[in-house]
Amino acid sequence: MTDLNDILQRAHAQWRTGHHSDAAELYGQAVKHLEECGETDSPRFLVALQGLAESVAPPGRANPEQCELALSYLRRALDIVETTMGACSERLIGILCSTGSLLVQAGREREALPYMQRALAVGESVYGCDHRANFLSLMALFNCFMMLNAANEAMPLARRLLQMRQNAAAYIDLALCLKMAGQLVEAREHFAKASDLIRLQYGENAPDRVKQLNDWIEEIDREMLGTITKTE
Repeated sequence: MTDLNDILQRAHAQWRTGHHSDAAELYGQAVKHLEECGETDSPRFLVALQGLAESVAPPGRANPEQCELALSYLRRALDIVETTMGACSERLIGILCSTGSLLVQAGREREALPYMQRALAVGESVYGCDHRANFLSLMALFNCFMMLNAANEAMPLARRLLQMRQNAAAYIDLALCLKMAGQLVEAREHFAKASDLIRLQYGENAPDRVKQLNDWIEEIDREMLGTITKTE
């Protein structure tokens, strides 16, 4: 008799430790077993199918064929979730985010955008607009817009992320967005704030960490000086 829970636990452990091929084999066994048992709409089947997708196309290492195979698994999971759980569920958010992330990994940001947008919309419906559970969906959508050079669309997301986490990374994200949009004064302020936070956190080790920030600030100063010179 197949101990399905044991297979899923071992698959997850292999995935966590970076053994994606082994994880894919175990998740594949779980999917096949559940198909044979007729459990293709159960939560365990969705876990196995999503795990299989994320194992055959590991982040940063998947080729186009692996991405397409993983997308086929995720689209199947998406159909099952929408049929069995409706349009608003935590499981749906996870699958939408996984699908969007995989498309981004494949360099297909415009295709990823509707999945990212829908994941955030479902999260806001399930948890509320300002809930911290929406952080990953917000971050994914922000990054997707930035990859598309859509600073105006990314900016309100960056401001929401800053409200959720008042740390250097959030100030940098917003500053980069503002810089892309040409709002140089506010961008400089946020880069400087990030630099102050890093210095406060890392003390003597801060100089190496703030070098890139200082480079961005100097670049903004040059751009602003050039603008003033042209005006004069």
